[in-house]
Order: sequence, then structure tokens, then C-alpha cells
Amino acid sequence: MREGREGSLRPRDRSAGEQGSSAIEYSLLVAGIAAVLVMVVMAVGGQTLGLFGQTCDSMRAGSSGSLGATTC
Repeated sequence: MREGREGSLRPRDRSAGEQGSSAIEYSLLVAGIAAVLVMVVMAVGGQTLGLFGQTCDSMRAGSSGSLGATTC
């Protein structure tokens, strides 16, 4: 009764070359994603640093002498 189904439950037989190829493909995919993430962080990081600088300058300009020196 279950003879046809038992064959489908076995994992596919893959050669060692196929497994190595898929590992290389996944590693290239991960390296590509990592490179894109590094570029995004570098681009956004510069903008974020500029915004912090503007905020710090605004706080220095708006602070009164009674509060003491503002450090950023």
C-alpha cells in the first residue's frame, strides 16, 4: 500500500559536487548581502553624524549660561 510513498520520504541523493556548488553559491550570496549592508551603513552613517552635529550646535546656541557648558 505504501510502497510508492516510502520512496518519496527518502532524501534525494546528491553528489558531493552538487553540495559543494550550493555551498559556494550561498557563500557568494551572503558576501554580496554583507557588501550591500556595509555600503548602506557607510552612507547612512555619514548623514547621521551630520545630524548629531547639527543638534549639538543647536543645543550650544540655545543653552543659557545658568545650565553650564553643553558637551556633545
